[in-house]
Amino acid sequence: MPTTSLAAILFVELDGFGELLGRDEAGALKILGAWRDLAEPLILEHGGELVDATGDELLLVFSSAVGAVQCALHLRLAAASPALVHPQAGAYRPRTGIHIGEIWRDEARVYGNGVNVAARIKAEAGPGQILVSEDIFRQVSSKLDLASRALPERRLKNIERSLTIYELGCEPEARPRPSPIPPPPPLPQAPQAPQAPEAPAQLGASEEARRAVKAAILKGLEDKGLFLEDLPEAGRRKLSLSINFGEDEVGDEDEGEGHERPIQGKSPAAGLDQARSRVSKGLTSLLGGGLVFLVLGYLYLTSHSTLLGGGALLCGLGPALSGLKNLILGLFELRDWRKDHS
Repeated sequence: MPTTSLAAILFVELDGFGELLGRDEAGALKILGAWRDLAEPLILEHGGELVDATGDELLLVFSSAVGAVQCALHLRLAAASPALVHPQAGAYRPRTGIHIGEIWRDEARVYGNGVNVAARIKAEAGPGQILVSEDIFRQVSSKLDLASRALPERRLKNIERSLTIYELGCEPEARPRPSPIPPPPPLPQAPQAPQAPEAPAQLGASEEARRAVKAAILKGLEDKGLFLEDLPEAGRRKLSLSINFGEDEVGDEDEGEGHERPIQGKSPAAGLDQARSRVSKGLTSLLGGGLVFLVLGYLYLTSHSTLLGGGALLCGLGPALSGLKNLILGLFELRDWRKDHS
C-alpha cells in the first residue's frame, strides 16, 4: 500500500551528457561511472536516498532541506574532478533542482506533484547552477551562509501556479564601487592688483593701441548718437584725422608749427600769403581740435574710459593748442607785414 511523507526532493544531472552519449558512447559511459562513484558516498553522507537513476540523472530524497542543499553543493564540488573531463568535449558540470513537498512511495517508486516540480526546476538550471523553490529557500536561508539571488517569477511546464525560484551558492553580485571622493576645491587666490592703464602718450606707439583708441572713440560716438557727418567740416576733418592717426595731414600741420621764419628776402606778396596761410591753418586747427576735445571730453566724462580721456588730450587739446600757437604767430606776421608796407 502506498505511503506518503514530506521530503526535500533533489534532481541532478550532468549538463550535455546526452549529446556526448550519442557521439562517444565509450567516453560517455566512462564519465557516467566516475559520476556515480563520486555521487553515492556524498548522498549517504548527507542522509539522502537514491530512489532513481536514469543515465546521468539522479533522483534523491532527503528528510532535511538543509541536507539536500549541502549535498547539492558537495556534488558540484566533486564534479570538478578530472574524471569528469572528456578529452574533446571538456568538463561536465551538474545542474540541480530542489523542492520540498509530499511524496508517495510504492515499493521502490517515488512519485507525486513535488517530484514533478523538482524536475521542472532542474530543467531551468544551467551548468553548475543549484536552483531551489521558495519553500526550500525559506528553510535554509537562515541556516546556511550562502550567496543567493531570486530569479524572475516564471510558469513551469505542467505546473498550475507560477513559482519564485532562487539560485543558491551563486557568485555574489558585484557591489557598485563607491564613487571617488572629489578633490577639494582650489583655495581662492588673492586678487591681483589691476594693472595701470597705459599712459596716453604711449597710445600711438603700436598698431594695437591705435586700434583700441579708434574703437573706443567710434563706440563712444555711436553710444551718444553722434556721427562724423553731423559735425562741421573743420571738426569732421580733424576728428577723422584723430581717429585714423593720419600722418600726411598731421605732417602738413607740423610744417606750419615750425619756428618763426623770417619774411625778409621774400616778395611782399609771398610774405603776405605765408602769414595768411599760417593764420588760416592755425584757426582751422584751433576750431577742429577744440571741437574734438569737447566731443571726446564729453564722452570721457560720461563713460570714464581711459582711452577716450587720452584721445581727448592727444587728438583734441594738443592740436587745438598747436593751432592757437600758429594763429598767434600768423597774426604777428600780418602785423609786421603791414608795418613794413605802410
